[in-house]
Amino acid sequence: MNRLRQGAGQTFNQLPARKQDTRTRTPRTHRLRGAMVAAILLLGVTACMGRINTHGNKPDPDFLAEILEEKYSKAEVEKLIGTPSTVAMFSNETWLYISNKVETFIFLEPEIMEQTVVAIRFSEADEVASIDTLGVEDGRLVYLNENATPTLGNEFSALEQMINNIGRFSR
Repeated sequence: MNRLRQGAGQTFNQLPARKQDTRTRTPRTHRLRGAMVAAILLLGVTACMGRINTHGNKPDPDFLAEILEEKYSKAEVEKLIGTPSTVAMFSNETWLYISNKVETFIFLEPEIMEQTVVAIRFSEADEVASIDTLGVEDGRLVYLNENATPTLGNEFSALEQMINNIGRFSR
C-alpha cells in the first residue's frame, strides 16, 4: 500500500526501476538442462519398449545333425541336449523339445514371435530314427502353461479346511 501511495503522484517515467535479474544463463546450464531433458525422454521411450522372453529348450542344429548321423541312444541324446520338454502321449518313442520367443508389450497380450518344436523319434532299439523340426507355419501354436496343474477332487475354502481339521489332530 505504501508503494502505491508513494507513486501516486509520479508519472510513468518517474517510477523506480525494476531490479535486474542478476542470474545469467551460461552455456553450461543450457547443456545440463538439455542433458536432463534427453535423459527423461530416453527413460520414457525405454519404459514403453517390448520385452522378449525365451522359453523352453531349443537344441543346437549341429547337435541334431550329429545325433541323427551317429544314431545316438536315448541316454546319449539326453546327455547331449538335455531332457525333452515333453514325451509323446501314447508312447515314449517320440521326444519333443519345444521353445518359443514371446514379446510382451506393456499391458497387451503377449505375442509369440517364433516357435520351434523338435521331434526326435526313436526306433525299437532305442536309437534315433528321425528328427523333425517344426515351426509356427507347420501347425498350431503351443502355449506353455506356467501355472500349476489342477488336480481332481474337491476344492475347499480356507474356512472349510479349518472346520474339517478340527478333531483330526492326535494328542
